[in-house]
Amino acid sequence: MNKFLIIMTAIFFVLMIAVNSVIFKFVLSGPALVNTCIVSWIIVGILSLVIAARYSHLNRTNNGTNKEDYIIRIWSVLIVMVLFWFGLSLVGGIVTFAVVTFMKNGFGTVFLNGAIIPILMLAVYLLGVYKNFIKLGFQDAQEQRFNLNLKILTLLLLLMFVMPMAIFGNAYSTYYPQTGFLVDFRSIFSFNIDLTLVDDPILPETVTKANMVFVMAKALFVLAAEMAVAVFAYVRGKAVFIKQHIRQGDDYQTDEKFAFRKNTILKTFEPSRY
Repeated sequence: MNKFLIIMTAIFFVLMIAVNSVIFKFVLSGPALVNTCIVSWIIVGILSLVIAARYSHLNRTNNGTNKEDYIIRIWSVLIVMVLFWFGLSLVGGIVTFAVVTFMKNGFGTVFLNGAIIPILMLAVYLLGVYKNFIKLGFQDAQEQRFNLNLKILTLLLLLMFVMPMAIFGNAYSTYYPQTGFLVDFRSIFSFNIDLTLVDDPILPETVTKANMVFVMAKALFVLAAEMAVAVFAYVRGKAVFIKQHIRQGDDYQTDEKFAFRKNTILKTFEPSRY
């Protein structure tokens, strides 16, 4: 594992938590999302280039003429996951708007004040993450480019990329049709449909007395769950490939050293070998 890249990315991840918290605490309105997105996305872009360059250099050093385009591997995951989030949030928003418009009641204990919608969205999202990453792990193992460390770094970049939206979803916790058709499933602990304000023409602000510590804790919990599911599925995908296609003793090279379990485990191979 490239400890320098892990430590560097972790430091920036913590820094992004602090920056996002400060901006949302003092702005408490829509521009907070714009400001935090600008900062986070610039950092993610720079870090992705640094990580890709470092891995490309290590790859050339260890394998001679073999060179991978790591920036594509990083950003393909980021783009697919962000589009998946956007599409699911759009569908959830449309469903929420339709329910609020036509139902007009029944948002009490049965439907958790409307929170049942983002809860179901989160379940679908995590299932999609699991299915996609187990397939990705299998494919990467099949193409001899399985790299858990790179995927962990990529997931940290993804969490930094979507962190402003996750915080925004928990800070602006009450649903209003005027806010549009996007409902972020990461707001499951804060989501609430307040029918007394459905017809309010004034654009809502955040809950001005919101405790940013709790807002951040709720957002980070969901982000951590996403990462845990993705990592587990990615490793599982590689284990499935090993079980189906690799015999013990076969020469199997990948990007880095990694210990895998055969039948839920076996031996640790030599560096850069499985």
